[in-house]
Amino acid sequence: MAQDYQPTILYIQQLQVEREGRTVLQDLSFSLKAGEHLAVLGPSGSGKSTLAMAILSKLHYRGSIHLSAAARPIAFVGQIHQFRNKSNTSDLYYQQRYQSFDADDALTAGEWIGATPEQIAQVMPGIGPLLNKPLVQLSNGEHKKVQLARALSAHPRLLILDQPFIGLDTASRQWLHQKLKALAAAGITLLLITSPTEIPACITHVLQLHTDASHQFVTKAGWHAGAAEQALHPLDDQHFQQMLQQLIKPSAFPFEDAFRLDNVSVAYGDKPVLQQVSWTVKRGERWLLHGPNGAGKSTLLSLITADHPQTYSNKVYLFDKRRGSGESIWDIKKRIGFVSPELQMYFQQTATCYHTVASGLFDTIGLFRTLHPNDEERVQQWLQLFGLVKDQHKPFRSFSAGEQRLILLVRALIKNPPLLVLDEPCQGLDEQQTQTLLRWIDAICLAGEKTLVFVTHYQHEKPACIDKTLSIYAGRVVGG
Repeated sequence: MAQDYQPTILYIQQLQVEREGRTVLQDLSFSLKAGEHLAVLGPSGSGKSTLAMAILSKLHYRGSIHLSAAARPIAFVGQIHQFRNKSNTSDLYYQQRYQSFDADDALTAGEWIGATPEQIAQVMPGIGPLLNKPLVQLSNGEHKKVQLARALSAHPRLLILDQPFIGLDTASRQWLHQKLKALAAAGITLLLITSPTEIPACITHVLQLHTDASHQFVTKAGWHAGAAEQALHPLDDQHFQQMLQQLIKPSAFPFEDAFRLDNVSVAYGDKPVLQQVSWTVKRGERWLLHGPNGAGKSTLLSLITADHPQTYSNKVYLFDKRRGSGESIWDIKKRIGFVSPELQMYFQQTATCYHTVASGLFDTIGLFRTLHPNDEERVQQWLQLFGLVKDQHKPFRSFSAGEQRLILLVRALIKNPPLLVLDEPCQGLDEQQTQTLLRWIDAICLAGEKTLVFVTHYQHEKPACIDKTLSIYAGRVVGG
């Protein structure tokens, strides 16, 4: 009996892509038929996002990419949300999320989606409460839902999603799995860049990318997750252990409490974001900050990192001094190492890896001054410690999202701060990078007696040194 014929949706032959003078993809060939859905896997830097950009014709490539009429229109949801304000510029900055006056120039979620509330409700039920919020005030998980709503409002036949699960809490990830299943059943072809642990049930094929071009395209039933190669961790080398000990020394700055929040409340207009939150973190303690998307975690952290203007109307003590008692924002920031998805979103993309790391000495989004020779030496030592010396002159934009996160961690560490605030630092990292990074964080916290606040939505993505937890829900503390 003849098999039913299924037309080819996507056909790629001998694809090769170079970016910033480096070959990212080569010798890639596969095809996708109607009714098939693809998961693209691979280590950080293997070319997953580059493949998506090539399919979307957003960069130059060699070889062939053919999309049938049945694949159009195409919609794309990126890993990092880039957007413009009402003035049609992208001149946004990290603290703008918390500046209610400046947020007036930011598009609301509904304006950015560009459809009526009724039309949005048809493709994405349940996000109505987000539509009137300025984009710059959305949480990382809320951004993802709004991006998906905009993509679906275009009624695509091919939907490309770059790491759609990162930044989502457990309930949101479960919801997205069900949403993708429904989209596949509705006839939309799905191409997901994801991790081996987040492959939806509707996926039929897997494309495993490798940096050595030994790519594999197989059915999901025929795919088996191989054990990740365990590269030698730098801390297994005595030389690197000694280097870390020299760079990370316990701070001589005297304090008892890294921070103390007394009955803190934050609101935008008549909408409460944090409600009567009290939290004290003492010197040397390591905390997990836990809560669902939109719970208020990022707003809470912004009070600690001196980025939120409503700090002054609350009782916020940083390093035993009440905020607003005369110290500048820079006096606070020089003692805090900070990493977050939002910082990565707004960071100067044209800065080199070297300048990005060096900017951590001054807490600026880019390097705008000449370094002292001692600072230059320190930057080189940190680049060597994390294996970044050979890539130090490459622009930040040329690194994968996971590699960018590692660079921003080095930026946070370079001034040897007594307090580390790490908001989803493993987001975008592959499994090996995640385990490598967690080991770094453990070693750094122990060697330098660091105080740590760590945020993650995955229980397996937290350092072993953490022994305290604060849980918040809808702006209130629900567990500690």
